[in-house]
Amino acid sequence: MLFVNVTLILLFTIALVTGGLLEFVYAPDGYVVYNGSYEPLRSVPMDPAYEAELRIRFDTTGGALVPDLHQLSSLLFMAALLLRMILAPTLSQRFLWFAPLATTVLAMAAGFLVPYPAIGEMPVYGPYSVHLLLVLAVPVLMAFAWWRSRTSTVPAAEASGG
Repeated sequence: MLFVNVTLILLFTIALVTGGLLEFVYAPDGYVVYNGSYEPLRSVPMDPAYEAELRIRFDTTGGALVPDLHQLSSLLFMAALLLRMILAPTLSQRFLWFAPLATTVLAMAAGFLVPYPAIGEMPVYGPYSVHLLLVLAVPVLMAFAWWRSRTSTVPAAEASGG
């Protein structure tokens, strides 16, 4: 169980750090004309966030590593949370670990649903804000589930002092 807990912390940290790095290139305002190395999209007006994604993937050495690592660590984090929930000894403890798992699924869905605004439209910050809030709620729910599962599994002999 300790291995799963450490894996959860490691995967969440990787997803948080890579998400923070990607945050610096996310720019949902206005539009730009792409002039990068990807020939089929050259001179096409597009959203700055999409242009930044293309620039990272095609013009930066090893640029696909950070977005792919962010996505992979998020998916593995969700799988490790599911494993942690399955390995919980009692049904009530499994229910405690369902909350962080469901919140992670919702955060990932909100991350995938962040729309790129059409040229000339105002950006939509709603799904992105929901994604960030849910991501920040996950460690709080994990800490609560871990604390609750630790305090609810005291054997009767230890509780009575014998």
